[in-house]
Amino acid sequence: MIKVLSEKDTPEHVKKMSAGKKVRHAVAFWGSGAVERIGLDGATGGKIICNLQSGCTNPNEILKLLPDFEVKTHGKLHGKLYKVAGMAVVGSSNASLNGLAIEGETQGWREINLATDDEEALRDLDRRFNKLWAEAKAVDEDVVEEYRPVWKRKQASAPPPPGGSLLEAIRKRPDFFANQPIYFTVSTENVSKPTRDKIDEMVAEGDLGERPKTDRYWHFVDWDPFPKNAWLLDVTVIRKPRYNGIARTFDKPCKIKVDGSLAQLAFRRPAIEIGSETFRVDKEDATFLAGKAKAILAATEDGEGGILPLSDVMGILGIR
Repeated sequence: MIKVLSEKDTPEHVKKMSAGKKVRHAVAFWGSGAVERIGLDGATGGKIICNLQSGCTNPNEILKLLPDFEVKTHGKLHGKLYKVAGMAVVGSSNASLNGLAIEGETQGWREINLATDDEEALRDLDRRFNKLWAEAKAVDEDVVEEYRPVWKRKQASAPPPPGGSLLEAIRKRPDFFANQPIYFTVSTENVSKPTRDKIDEMVAEGDLGERPKTDRYWHFVDWDPFPKNAWLLDVTVIRKPRYNGIARTFDKPCKIKVDGSLAQLAFRRPAIEIGSETFRVDKEDATFLAGKAKAILAATEDGEGGILPLSDVMGILGIR
């Protein structure tokens, strides 16, 4: 039997055939959500070959595989073979919705795949898999981290998606945004008015050494130093959880000492700008982020507040 599968049919077909079986997959590129999308959370182990060297595979997805599968990486692999005992799918679909090349860039590509249970074809595919396996490099957590910078560079080189809703864009291109300097700041108390007044006086007197980029800024006291050139999405859990808006740090973040404490300023911005694109948080998204503020707070190092990269918050936001 040979059956032609479309891009829409392929994940469900692979998911069904993988359930309860050992797999032998040689699939070059893996993107966010691949493990769940093709049903590997329902498989019983096996061997998987990917291509980490290309920078086109999400390292986080490969880390999900390591506890349950033997994994290797082959720098010249471009094929897409999904195989279990008695069945195989071969074609053009990578192991994610947007998994080819730069994650998210290829959504909408038209794929063609063949499913077969022909015994002779399956034997040939096994021989081909075994040859690739012998050539490939074994993967553990150290190897995954070795290639993470390659993936980050690849994602950073991608053009941003069209501007608009920030959360909608993140849902469509999670890997792209995970590599942008976007952070959540979360706190449980406001800076006291006397301290704010003292900082404002120092700003007015020019004691920051750099003229603020805007008259609107937030005060942060007793926080770790902020990263340079970063975007901050601020949420608080004080009387009630709320989303407060967007701020920006610069190449020389504004830091001063106030009564022995480190005080920093982050300058308000109406939107996040990446390249020529602008991403805003609308009222609906602001309400959604406020609803997640307590969960974001719980994810900080001591559960009492701090700064978290967007990549650490995506799971809380339901973005994989």
